[in-house]
Amino acid sequence: MINQYVLPLNQIDNLRPVAEDLSGLLMLSSNADITKEFPQTVKHLSNPECAARNLAKTRERFAEGKREDFVLFAGKRAVGMSQIATPGYSFGVDPECPIFSNFVDYDHRRQGIGRLSIDICLEAVNQRFNGHAMTIVKHKNVASIGLVLSSGFVLTGSSVNAGTYTYGNQY
Repeated sequence: MINQYVLPLNQIDNLRPVAEDLSGLLMLSSNADITKEFPQTVKHLSNPECAARNLAKTRERFAEGKREDFVLFAGKRAVGMSQIATPGYSFGVDPECPIFSNFVDYDHRRQGIGRLSIDICLEAVNQRFNGHAMTIVKHKNVASIGLVLSSGFVLTGSSVNAGTYTYGNQY
């Protein structure tokens, strides 16, 4: 089995290989769902040259307890990203509640890297984000719904297309 791990973006010195990996996986038709879910991310990472610059800018915006980005690896290859950021969108929840988001390359799903990423991000949430967070998951994304529910998130709101899931004691 390939070694899987998650690193904070601000601890990665050479962003070029990460940018190339992420750019490449975002162009695969098997990852079309990522393009739909995270259009801004895809816009910033789809070209390797631009992706390296944009990742460097993102790394500079790191602020402990305000915005933290993580890169998911399988071996030496970047296969996804996670982010915790505040202030979030309200959706009936505290607008200061941090938003958790996560994407994993299709070929690396259901292998534990998503779970590892959530566990690491929730550790950060508990230590630096006042112990609460939220995420939005499309109703048809059954695997992600199961993952967030099994990680301690609770469904607290719903729209036509997606559910709002919150984590922490105040929800």
